[in-house]
This record gives sequence, structure tokens and C-alpha cells, in this order.
Amino acid sequence: MAKKIIKADDGRQTIDHIRQLAWTGQHASAIDSATQALAAPKTRMRPAEQMSLLDLRAESYIALGKLDLAMKDAKAMMKMGSKVAGLKVQALNRLALVQMRTGDLNAAVKIRHGKAGEIVNRQSKSLYAPKASSALPKRNGAQDNSTPPSRPHKKPFALYQELGDTSGTGRGYWVLAGVFFRSDRGEESRRAAQTALELCRQAGDSYGIGNALLSLANTDVDIAEQIQHYQHAKSAFETAGYVERQGAVMGNLGNTYGELGLHPHGRRLQRELVEIDRAMGAKLA
Repeated sequence: MAKKIIKADDGRQTIDHIRQLAWTGQHASAIDSATQALAAPKTRMRPAEQMSLLDLRAESYIALGKLDLAMKDAKAMMKMGSKVAGLKVQALNRLALVQMRTGDLNAAVKIRHGKAGEIVNRQSKSLYAPKASSALPKRNGAQDNSTPPSRPHKKPFALYQELGDTSGTGRGYWVLAGVFFRSDRGEESRRAAQTALELCRQAGDSYGIGNALLSLANTDVDIAEQIQHYQHAKSAFETAGYVERQGAVMGNLGNTYGELGLHPHGRRLQRELVEIDRAMGAKLA
């Protein structure tokens, strides 16, 4: 019996279907679908499609807090993409994202400002170049003493817009908001966060919406408005299905309640956050 050959269009449809599952917070189903597709004979799928499936599955593992499995897929991506520049950027980007979640920030920074950045500069038109480029400023606020540029770095935003990626542009502004905030440039941070929120809402990107709301909360003067932004962020992350991000909101809410003198409530939220991070194997929080 002849083997069924999966056409390129079929592979793209499968990837689009899995991406849509993850986009709507159905990460368990996305993982199952990606696993089934990856189990097909390698001759029936192009390397770029296999890489995308691993990438999508790793992201869904991150969302569910299964960082050990996400790292396993990231390492598989590194092995697969070692000889192809475009795929290598995708693999490096995923590895750095997993390292950031586990708390290995120094290694993540080296990747994004070193190997990935070099490849992106050489091949700025690569499909994955914008993703790596826009992530370059993302460092740990406690350890990063760098000063952001006097005006936003234009290249990653132009690349996202060239791809018609509204979500990517919005997430780029979220990163920029964090850089400005950590450099005591509150007004610029707030404007960038508001732009991120508008773009992510336009794209229907719940994950981006949640992160933009967190960035807005950083610059809120009214503590009631700040709590509201945190609560809306948590709802957005619930829709997106991201356990780790929900925990981040709980930690921020716990701090805010502590500032109000509601210490038992704040401590309860912080304990819940610790349990979530321990279960994931995340050390940073």
C-alpha cells in the first residue's frame, strides 16, 4: 500500500490549525495535534514545518508550565536547525524563551544579543528575524544597567509591519515599555504600553493584551486603577491559557495588597505564586 504524501499546503494547514488552538488558549489540544503531526514519517514533512511544529508545541508547554518538556523541544530544534540560518534563528529564539522562563537569564541574553542577533543582522528578511530582533532589548530589569535608545529602534517594528503582523508589533511595544520603565522613563513607558494594548486588542492577542496591561500597571499612580489593570491582565492570560503569566499577575497583586496593608491577602497570593513556580521548575519568580 502506497504511503500518503502530505503536500506543502496540508502541512501549512496543520500548522495554522495548531497555531489557532494555541491562540485561543487550547494548549493541551495544540500539543496533542503537534505530537501527532511530528509522529508522521520525516519524508512527509519539510524541515521548516517540523521546526514550526516543535516551536508551537514548546510554546504550549511553556503556557501550561511544563518547562522541562519545552526545553526538550528547544534542544531538538537546536539540533535540527544547526545548519540552516533561518531555522537556527528560530531555534535560538525558542531556547532563549525557555531559558528566560526557567530563570537562566544570562544564557538567554547571550543568545539574543549574540548568536541570534548576528544571524538576524545578516538575514534581516528572514521570517523569524523580527521575532528575534524585537526580543533583543528584553533583559532582566534587576540586572540590566543598559540605557535604551533616545528613540525606539525602528527595524523590528518595520519588519513586523512588512509581514502584516499586528500582534508582533504590539508585543514589540510591550518589550519597549518594559525597557523604558526600568530606565525611569515612565511617560514613554506608558505610551508604549498603551500602543501595545491597542495593537494586541486589534489582533485579538490575549497574551499580548495581558502583558500590555501589566506594563500599564507599572506606571499607574492610582492604586485602584492598578488593581483593575492586574485583574484584567489575569483574565486575558486565562483566555490565552498561560499559567505562568497568571502567576506573575498574582505576585504583583500580592505586592499591591501588601502596600495597602492587606498583608494576609497579599501573603496568600504570594504563596500561591511560589507553588505555581515550584511546580513549573521556574526559579526566577
